[in-house]
Amino acid sequence: MPKTRKTRRFTTTNPLSRPKRASTKVKSTKNEENKVAYYDLVSQPNESIKSKSTGNFIRIPKKPPRNLKVADDWDVKPGDVLSWSQGRPTETFFVTSEGTLLKNPDKSGSGYLTIPLAITSQFSDVLNCFSSVLDGVGRNYITNIELAPTDIFFTTHFSKQPLPTSIKNRKDISYSFDPNDEILYVTLESNPNQSQDFPLDTTKTDDIIQWISVANDLKAKFNVKYNFEGKETCNKVPRGIITGLPTGWQCQQQGSLMFGSDKIQGEWKCEGPEKTKDKARKAIEKHYKGLNKLDFHIMDLTNIGIEQPARYFDLVKKPETLKRTNGIPVPNSEFQDFHINRTSIPEDWDVSFGDVINWSKGRPTEAYFILEDRTLSKNPDRSGSGYLTIPFNVTKNSRNALLRYEYVIEGVGKNYVSTVEMHPEDIFIKKNWGEVPSEMISRNVEFIYDPLEEFLYVNIPHTKKSKEFKLGSTTMQDMQTWFAGAMEDQASFRVKYNFTGPHYQKYHDVYQLNTAHFSLPKTWSVEPGTTDLGHDYCHGEWKFHGDRKHLNEAKKGAQDFYKDLPITIEDIHHK
Repeated sequence: MPKTRKTRRFTTTNPLSRPKRASTKVKSTKNEENKVAYYDLVSQPNESIKSKSTGNFIRIPKKPPRNLKVADDWDVKPGDVLSWSQGRPTETFFVTSEGTLLKNPDKSGSGYLTIPLAITSQFSDVLNCFSSVLDGVGRNYITNIELAPTDIFFTTHFSKQPLPTSIKNRKDISYSFDPNDEILYVTLESNPNQSQDFPLDTTKTDDIIQWISVANDLKAKFNVKYNFEGKETCNKVPRGIITGLPTGWQCQQQGSLMFGSDKIQGEWKCEGPEKTKDKARKAIEKHYKGLNKLDFHIMDLTNIGIEQPARYFDLVKKPETLKRTNGIPVPNSEFQDFHINRTSIPEDWDVSFGDVINWSKGRPTEAYFILEDRTLSKNPDRSGSGYLTIPFNVTKNSRNALLRYEYVIEGVGKNYVSTVEMHPEDIFIKKNWGEVPSEMISRNVEFIYDPLEEFLYVNIPHTKKSKEFKLGSTTMQDMQTWFAGAMEDQASFRVKYNFTGPHYQKYHDVYQLNTAHFSLPKTWSVEPGTTDLGHDYCHGEWKFHGDRKHLNEAKKGAQDFYKDLPITIEDIHHK
């Protein structure tokens, strides 16, 4: 049966220290006419490739040609491997059927060889055809060999049975073989995290078929955020991952973990069969039994509606993920400056509405969304700082935007995602705040979620009113109360402060107001103005906005917050 996918295993000896094998072109026989050749152009630069016209060896340049074109007179064929590498095969290239050189895509990220589907799809017996490459490069240098489901590999291993035609015809499944560990990896292209490894010596064909058949079953997901403070409380917190989950459920850490004697903070991601979701929730609650429920929050991310997850294509780190509809990767030369020169996606690119293609090297400033007409829409970046905004024009038809864009958020990195614009009937809003009342379901009201800070912002653009609602500590009633107040006559005021010396000591050390929050009417909000902080002083201002009916209550809340410290309260008069 399949095992949990593991990290690539390495030997304790350094494979780079062994002498490099000399290799020349393999002589073809009738039984081996499709075998590819491996050319080591470092150890044998002048005795590897022959001239088509003269039959003599050619002097090969010390570096691959800049245009990555195979010279017309080079006697090489599609699939042949040319290596200019010293050590790991970082400068190793495949000859394509177009007469170009395809650089090792290296999916390990560590300089090992990946033999891509763009090359192997031309052969019916890849392991046999590429035997000279495995010997020449060395199995320890090869991370994986991508296979077509029709390859003879499947009938010569496992149960000596081919995959069913229905599975062979699926375009959303990829297969790759690790010749070092002798493991076949099967992955759902729509969800790269949905992957399973199958050891060559213990797997049967039925095991692969069974896994594929249930891989798309409905899954339930919980995110468990916890923040425990105080030594007494932290001593009660269980160590390690959440235990007692039902069969088929997995738990893994999300993001960073803070673990100390008086503070434990972090997040778990739990995922498993939807049919045992209730048992999983009870197991999570039991894991933290005896602890204050306000110190941990269970967020239900279950995909109740069946929505196709948006895919993420990182063309800098993983260019091979962008493929044509026939499963062959799109060449680098075709997509490299595509977003600069064109706006309409070719019909043979395997992308869908809502998918994200990223040409950025750092922050996703050059990330683009695929629209319904297959045109590109650049990241609108509402943050103004180069972070990703997932806009309403790609989430408007979704009722589970966070789950639809889960892999995009993971791919970009949560720290680089500013906001996700949601439909008011999104499942995430319903589960965590409740049903949005009909008077708030309008094109004039926006619902925008910050997945990092976990705030839901409700904006009323035509009035320039906005308020954030913290996940886990606010309700739909709070939202309704604020919204009703925002429709009333409005008022604003500012609080100015300037604390130095003893006043600063009170502010920072005695009252600890730097970590406290204002207590305001639910119809009011506050935002910082200009501030200046130092090790022994602070001065600045806060701006308060809300309905005029609760103006005096809001001012009293601000005054009470600062206790006996001197502040100035000024009304802001709107023009």
